[in-house]
Amino acid sequence: MKFHLQILATHLPDAKPAVLLHFDTQRYLFNCGEGTQRFCHENGVNLGKLRNVFVSRINWDVVGGLPGLLLTLAGAGATDVKVHGPTNLTHFLASTRHFIFRHMLKVDTHEFPLDGVEYQDSNVRIQPIAINPTFHNNTSPVGQKRKSEDSTYDAAQLPSKRILLKRMFPAGTFQTNVESSAEFGEILRSVSKITMEPARRDDTVLAFLCKGPEVPGKFDAKKAIQLGLKAGPDFGKLARGETVTAPNGTEVHPSDVIGPSRAGASFLIIDCPSQFYIDDLSSNPVIRSARKSLVCAVHVLGKGVFSQPRYKDFMRTLSGEQLVIDEDRRTGEVVFKGAAEMVGWLRAVDSEVWSGFWEGTPQSEEPLPPNCNVVRPLTTFVVEPAPQIDVSTCLPKFNMLAMNSFEQTAKLASSMEKSLSTGWSVTTLGTGSAIPGRLRNVSSTLVETPRGAILLDAGEATWGQIQRAFMKSTSDITPVASLCLIFISHLHADHHLGTVSVIKAWCAAPAKKSEQLVVVAPFSFHVWLQEYGSVEALNGVRFVSCEDIMEGETGELEWANVVRSRIDDGRWFLDHSSTLESLGILKATLGVDIIKAIPVIHCPHAFGLVLDDDCGHRLVYSGDCRPTPALIEHGQDATVLIHEATLSDAMQTEALEKKHCTISEAIRVGMEMKAHVLILTHFSQRYPKYPHVPALPLPTLSPAGEHLTWSPSVIVASDLMRIPVDDAPERFPKIMKRLGEIFAGEIYREE
Repeated sequence: MKFHLQILATHLPDAKPAVLLHFDTQRYLFNCGEGTQRFCHENGVNLGKLRNVFVSRINWDVVGGLPGLLLTLAGAGATDVKVHGPTNLTHFLASTRHFIFRHMLKVDTHEFPLDGVEYQDSNVRIQPIAINPTFHNNTSPVGQKRKSEDSTYDAAQLPSKRILLKRMFPAGTFQTNVESSAEFGEILRSVSKITMEPARRDDTVLAFLCKGPEVPGKFDAKKAIQLGLKAGPDFGKLARGETVTAPNGTEVHPSDVIGPSRAGASFLIIDCPSQFYIDDLSSNPVIRSARKSLVCAVHVLGKGVFSQPRYKDFMRTLSGEQLVIDEDRRTGEVVFKGAAEMVGWLRAVDSEVWSGFWEGTPQSEEPLPPNCNVVRPLTTFVVEPAPQIDVSTCLPKFNMLAMNSFEQTAKLASSMEKSLSTGWSVTTLGTGSAIPGRLRNVSSTLVETPRGAILLDAGEATWGQIQRAFMKSTSDITPVASLCLIFISHLHADHHLGTVSVIKAWCAAPAKKSEQLVVVAPFSFHVWLQEYGSVEALNGVRFVSCEDIMEGETGELEWANVVRSRIDDGRWFLDHSSTLESLGILKATLGVDIIKAIPVIHCPHAFGLVLDDDCGHRLVYSGDCRPTPALIEHGQDATVLIHEATLSDAMQTEALEKKHCTISEAIRVGMEMKAHVLILTHFSQRYPKYPHVPALPLPTLSPAGEHLTWSPSVIVASDLMRIPVDDAPERFPKIMKRLGEIFAGEIYREE
């Protein structure tokens, strides 16, 4: 039987390490950090046969891509997925109940060791091996807890959390394919109201000892002929284990012509996030007993592990090839070639607006131990029939300089004469909707001010986009250190699944602008962040509920009227004094005078943002919505309006059904609001390159019947575009005109 391992991502800015085991009949995924599904989509890795996912620990670097992957698998027709991992796996998945659910998919969990000691099917046997940290001098590293009774998992909570998971993924319960069915919707509402018991932290990491199927012995055709058989059907019967009779009357048994079978090939997948796991890993009796029979071991190593002599000594005890994914050798290699090429072409139009796309740094030339290979993305290791490494499928190294042959003819003279403003600037990190695409990541926008930075939504791999946009080397400090505010508009997954990685990066950043990071989001997001935070600490974060700072007429939004009634009765979603303290922090750091969450027409608990600072700037962000009168009213005279423009004007019916805006509707909102700069974003992945934008002024009337004459400076956003707000009215009309010419003439083409 042929099967192989494939290294997906390594330690990259925009994707985390993952390994895929390929059999003809099935795929098995080991770890699923942020960026995994986009990596597979970009590079043609088919996950259609994936039914089992194994995770080594409950840490966002390992599981951050799993919620989005489950949604994608359900959309592709999967009906049954099983996730295997350590304690707190079910807690993690159940905590996503506010935004991850599909009634045509069944998701089960298998927590080792509570649910058994191994997994086995006709292809493979996978034995999890628990590895625990050893802390010397009775001290624990920052961000980890020493194992104790306080970190022991309370198994009594597992059944109730599995009930929540079953309600989120109740395959077979409903006859309809409509996710918004009344019965399913009522179940989701009831599930969202349940608050889970906190998890008990557990630092255990799982290694996986995998063994392929037994390999049958070889059929000896010469011996069969000597026994009187002729080549033909009898050969096949013997190969299937049947006894046959030769023409000369000799009875021939399979053992007469088939050599002895051999045990299936064994290999290890090891996740060692820190040096504190080395002692337990190297002394583990299961690994020690299997170490001489391995064909390979995959080592996913955290910072400082590979440089430890103890770890290299451990590697030398293992037989076979050693495939290393080392965080200290992180190169930043480009794996999303389409997005990089897009930036390369656009940089030719204006090298400052599209200045950022970190291409990585050369790999260290430090000598490696024997049989040790630092692997690149898409490296393949053939396990059967003959173990060998295959690097022919690895991506070619990307070179941005090769994209600049178009530069001399396309560059605008004004771009060369004027540098970016030192005032407010907007970097559109992700400008696509729903799922990551080849050219556009999902929603996220960074607003930089002289006082600090604001992040508007944070779809999956937002932290990776920040690194690509601002890093020049692995040691660079990005604007995350100046981050003071994160605003999450609503709980659709494409708007917030990157938040945890951003918070973790902020926690680790030196020289922060503020020691407290304020997150303004719907209350349900706070519930989710608290529940996940019991598994992995997220320190220094303060929370403000959008429902507590809600402004504007709610009109047809029944859910918002319920919230308004609650507030009018003097009830707060979060502690009143804590909310006021958080708003005071925003005043002290960003100079925020006014911050309002405006209910918008989209899904329940969807909000836009209006933020005024004490220098006269007004920032307005729509999130996802239909044109919303309250947002227009409160956003009047906006310095910059960032508004969704999901669909083309030809798709008005779908815009109404999905509660999104067409491009012309978004522009009309900017005209009615009298916004000075209007940035259009959140485009459907139908328009990966450049959507058609109607010419201004649009022939339109206000709701009062007045002709609209205001023409904002309209900017069609693309990923990693940096927009100086003060310069935009003068600078961007030329850029937008040039982009229209480029894409209309198909000067840029996708492969």
